[in-house]
Amino acid sequence: MDSSSVVTCDIADSVDLNIPFQTVTERYYTPFYFCGKDHEDFRALQHSNKLFVITLAPTHSILKGKKTVTKVDFDVGPNSNRLENVVSGKGKRGAQFLMPDSLLCFIETSDGERYEVRSCVKGKLVEVNSLLVTNPSLITSHPDSKGYIAIIICPLSAKNKEYEHLMNEKDYQKYSSELNNVQ
Repeated sequence: MDSSSVVTCDIADSVDLNIPFQTVTERYYTPFYFCGKDHEDFRALQHSNKLFVITLAPTHSILKGKKTVTKVDFDVGPNSNRLENVVSGKGKRGAQFLMPDSLLCFIETSDGERYEVRSCVKGKLVEVNSLLVTNPSLITSHPDSKGYIAIIICPLSAKNKEYEHLMNEKDYQKYSSELNNVQ
């Protein structure tokens, strides 16, 4: 084949620009939702390796009410400051073990409200977002990225029934639309 018969095209022509660009979160994480009392709803973004990234759900009253976050406090009890969580090694030695209702932190808003953030899943606390201590507004400005709250790893042996208390995306969309119709 000689070079005169080779057809080349611009790489920009190979991309369908009508398809919306997916974020990293949308491409690599499956969203699950924990809907609590008074619309204190959380999103648990599950990666295929059983890591969960905990964030506020879009229906959480902080995001829905466009509240200003003034403080994130990871000191949740006399012997439970989540910032002191030190994890090392492949087995995540030293990680704090959490149940779905374990407190991760408290969020305070400018209107004087204080919200409890729960882990939503059972597993080991790998990391909390310490940036939130100095820049709490990340929770509302970038809830799916820089404003995440914590990362939890669940045992690889965890069965799907352990996540039955969480809503999938379809059920959450139905819940969210019903919530919007009520208001």
